[in-house]
Amino acid sequence: MAGLGVNFVSRLGIVLVIAAMTASAPAAGFEMCVEEQPLIPLSNAGKEPQGHAEILVKEAARNLGIAVTEAVAPWVRCEKMVASGFYDAALNMTFAGQNPGIAIFPMTPAGPPDTDKSVGRYTSQLFRRIGSTADLIDGGFINTAKPVGIQAGYQLHRELIQKAGWTVLEIPNDANQMAEMLAGGRVDLLVGDYAVQRVVETKYKNQIEPLPSLFSDSVVYLVFSRKYYQANQDAVERLWTEIAHVRNSRSYQDEISAIKFAD
Repeated sequence: MAGLGVNFVSRLGIVLVIAAMTASAPAAGFEMCVEEQPLIPLSNAGKEPQGHAEILVKEAARNLGIAVTEAVAPWVRCEKMVASGFYDAALNMTFAGQNPGIAIFPMTPAGPPDTDKSVGRYTSQLFRRIGSTADLIDGGFINTAKPVGIQAGYQLHRELIQKAGWTVLEIPNDANQMAEMLAGGRVDLLVGDYAVQRVVETKYKNQIEPLPSLFSDSVVYLVFSRKYYQANQDAVERLWTEIAHVRNSRSYQDEISAIKFAD
């Protein structure tokens, strides 16, 4: 009996050592898809200075010993590759349209996404040609017979326009192409953000104007493919919690406050 007891204790010790090693092992790194068009101030397409959301995710991951790499691609490709599991994650996705079926979001126990674990806010506005009376009034589009132009793959914009009872034209290129289509009369209204604003200010300031009110104001998230989440669920949940911790920290707020993006 004494021999069996020693053997049992020895085996138990080995099991505990293995469990401790497993618990302390770093989680699998992940590849995060970032849109190739800068989404200032959230992301800067892999360039310096990094966007606020890029810094946030990388700092939170570093705190947990998780390696993060970026893949820069058109947003439509980010969506498709996360849906297929080719990319592990995507940065700055809204909980709108088809997105909840594309990827895994941080969720509250009650069901909605957990905004405390978001990576920032995304805003956009409508643009029109100077002299046009096309507008959005009381939730409806007026003085335009044409679809409203949006960046291809932007589910939030598609959802908002369709809720207003109108049609969407997705433009599968960059902000320059979007502004060119508006200036050329292909659309009478265009949903855009910082990137479109910069193009308008530099190339079309005498042809295009922004409407004064915001069109959208929504939180965005770091989301994961179902494949990666299922294999690394505990690590992903810890990362989302760490993102909330870092985002509310004084050091992170000071860091992003010091960033100056080039015009």
